Amino acid sequence: MMAPRIITLEDGTRLAAGLDWQPARSGVLTGLSLRGSAALLHHGDRVADGPASAVGAGALLIALGAGLEKVDPGTWLFVAHLPDSDLWWLGQAEISTGDSAPEPAADQVRPVPASEEIHDTPAALMAAIREIDATTPLTGIAVHDGPLAKDISRIGTTAPVLTVTPASTPAFVARTGVSRRTMVFGGTALAGALALVFVLPPVLDRLARSPLAPPPAMIRAAPEQGSFAAACVKTLADWWPRIAGWQAGARGCALAGHLPETVDFDLPVPDGPPAVTMVLWHRLTPVGGSNPVLSDLASDRILAAWPHGLRRSEQELLLWRTRTLPLRPGASDLSPDAVPDVGPVLAALWAGQPGAVEEEGDGFLITASGDLAALFGKAAHIAGLEPVRLDLAAGENARLLLRPRSGRDIPATLFEAARPAAHNPDAPLTLSFEASKGSPP
Repeated sequence: MMAPRIITLEDGTRLAAGLDWQPARSGVLTGLSLRGSAALLHHGDRVADGPASAVGAGALLIALGAGLEKVDPGTWLFVAHLPDSDLWWLGQAEISTGDSAPEPAADQVRPVPASEEIHDTPAALMAAIREIDATTPLTGIAVHDGPLAKDISRIGTTAPVLTVTPASTPAFVARTGVSRRTMVFGGTALAGALALVFVLPPVLDRLARSPLAPPPAMIRAAPEQGSFAAACVKTLADWWPRIAGWQAGARGCALAGHLPETVDFDLPVPDGPPAVTMVLWHRLTPVGGSNPVLSDLASDRILAAWPHGLRRSEQELLLWRTRTLPLRPGASDLSPDAVPDVGPVLAALWAGQPGAVEEEGDGFLITASGDLAALFGKAAHIAGLEPVRLDLAAGENARLLLRPRSGRDIPATLFEAARPAAHNPDAPLTLSFEASKGSPP
């Protein structure tokens, strides 16, 4: 964890970011637990420590929480780009609102007892947000940056994403200690108190603080290998509406968090066992010279029976479907750092199509022609990579994005609660995909 940082806003307000929030404890235990700190901020039943430079500064987390307007109470995630730096920050707080004032005051912002996070790249920030969104029932995400809010909206979260302006917040104060002279002349009473602290810590713990529940056991999980490829090939080959006056344009599929900018809509949160959502889409464009009245009548009639998502304008018709890929435990060895240098292997697989393999971020983009199942089949030979998006434009080669295969941490209790006692015929179908097959399943 990075050390706390003091930022200064354009209006001169000083705020601390990267704090470690702890439950506030009464009496001497608070002083002992934060003995090395130079500044303290007590806020309700929470306390954070900071460096000497934090004295007089507020807390960024509380300031953003108090800046919310007319929002639902619950757990909120707060995100900001720290001014004059290449650092990105996030923290969580529980928000409550009064009956007469829907805007939370500072005392209605209760930081979650955990460390705020500071990341040095936007990619690391987005990865952290995706993981929190997948494991925490967020009421909303508040962002102190308009462009950053737009980027977060594309990761597939169903939580509302709002922009917020910091409000007033309590400030850090200098920590005052007990002088040597006071300790010497305190006499027997002080000696007795210190004896109680060090001789009977279990008794003091029960009296001075409530026991904290241990953090939940986490399991590393990921979609079954080949499930995305199988679902993509099969669902794109299924029936999709064909409408007079409209012609097929781009189509594709992507995991939540990897949607292209042209496919910007909210995805549902999977119900039931832990799973990740994927979306598949067909884009239709008007045929030049067609009768718009007849085209509208045809589309109204056919789309009335379309049970999935659609968005229509004069320039395009976007149809989409969603699928869920169950997360399977036992992915503890999944780590982007463990992916070897596979660039030469990919280039060899597509040696017949020079220039087909390009690096993109921490992954690779494959632009190639041929059967979709064969395209996925070749990619399945590369250990440590997984497909996350396929783009198919009319008359162009397919574009397959491969990223390091990595899991996400899921509370073990979610898997235990979802474990079926017997076969359920209504359970979602689990698709498999073999690299050796050359045709869709």
